[in-house]
Amino acid sequence: MLLWLELRLDPVLICSCRKDFIGAELCHEEPKVKQLCAVLSNRSGPFAECHWHEKPDPFVQSCVYDLCQYGSGNRMLCAALEAYAELCALRRVRLPDWRTGLGCNVACPPNSYYDFCGTPCKVTCANLNTSITCTRPCIAGCFCQKGYALEDGICIPRDHCGCVLNGQYYPLGAEVLLTDTCSQKCTCQGPGLAMECRPHVCGPREVCRVQGGARGCYPIKYGTMWLYGDPHLRTFDGAIFSFRGACRVALIQTCNTHLTPFAIWLKTEHQHSTVASWATQVDVDVGGQRFSLLAGQHKTVQEMAKVSQRSAPGAETLGFSGGYGSRRRADLTFLVLRDRHMAVA
Repeated sequence: MLLWLELRLDPVLICSCRKDFIGAELCHEEPKVKQLCAVLSNRSGPFAECHWHEKPDPFVQSCVYDLCQYGSGNRMLCAALEAYAELCALRRVRLPDWRTGLGCNVACPPNSYYDFCGTPCKVTCANLNTSITCTRPCIAGCFCQKGYALEDGICIPRDHCGCVLNGQYYPLGAEVLLTDTCSQKCTCQGPGLAMECRPHVCGPREVCRVQGGARGCYPIKYGTMWLYGDPHLRTFDGAIFSFRGACRVALIQTCNTHLTPFAIWLKTEHQHSTVASWATQVDVDVGGQRFSLLAGQHKTVQEMAKVSQRSAPGAETLGFSGGYGSRRRADLTFLVLRDRHMAVA
């Protein structure tokens, strides 16, 4: 069995490749470029200590190529030297300061300085002793001056650092609410000090929840749920859907054990056809008590000596006050229209 393989190359591509290769070899500033890159292989230069661990020849060739191709500007030279310096740092070789003499200084933020071989475990306000136990190879970069530490990427005085509580760092003066009910409020009084905590209770018409990643006491939001037609339902968040079964379904039900048990049940039945169903009864369970309202029935219920009523043309009202939504009193009003339309607010 014979297998023939034929490879055809476009002469134009061959010529263009040769042209590019030849162009790469031509360097009008070659003497100058080689002199600049020779600092890498200079046996008495700043990189000499690293020659025992990593030969500089390949890096010198890359340096010459880059400077010939992209210009002999200082920025390109510094980038070529940094490549070798980073490898030396990985070999745990501590080089002398080569940036200042070669014009490769790095501008660092306030209260910090550049080090070509600094600790990779930078000191932060959340962990002031991280550099003591660090065993990883040194790296080049900007580091906070003595007496300063990082907070949100900025070097600040150590005595301005905050506190750590349950493994979480908080800035100086920060206040944080703990537990699912915001029953504790802790304040960071000073660096290295335990946070001062005291009992806390959310205000009236407020609820404890996490919002935007922060736990706090936020105002209780109110909404309206509409049930109408055969039947159609618009929930508190504006979602609309329909169901046509004959059943008993929970419209609202608490799931938080810290709240007073509360639920609204709707009973639907078919009339004359299975295509549509109609609301025939509403049951409201609050704190172990049940209030029921049948279709076409008008009833006002008083609970805890408080009655909340709301009038609407052609509507019947079931109103009461209970412990819905929080441990404190909250008013609820139910409107059941005579044509079996219902609103819960």
